[in-house]
Amino acid sequence: MLGLARALFAVGDAHETEVTLERLREANPGYASPDGHLLYAQSLEQQGKTDAALYEYAALVPYYPGQEARARYALLLERTGRIEEAQKIFEEIRQSIDYGPRHQYREQREWYELAKRHLAT
Repeated sequence: MLGLARALFAVGDAHETEVTLERLREANPGYASPDGHLLYAQSLEQQGKTDAALYEYAALVPYYPGQEARARYALLLERTGRIEEAQKIFEEIRQSIDYGPRHQYREQREWYELAKRHLAT
């Protein structure tokens, strides 16, 4: 079902992505997937369900490996006018990568560069 949700999202069907992921959760209550959770938050965001997306991103950030969830959360905060909160998260991304292991920069470069751009504005 996660593969189906990915395919639905890839073709732009955010609503069916959300529905599929909710069915997956109902059918497998103990199943946890950081990637599935990120996809769920993104599907909500794409549908304009901003409050729900913010809630899901906030729940996802503490356990998502890497910086993508944190960066997407900060971008949505910024778009909703919560600039100070977004800036704080962008700074956390920058510091995490600046002071983390060198391989982390290579793996997370996209999100690091995004954070730096948003901190410069």
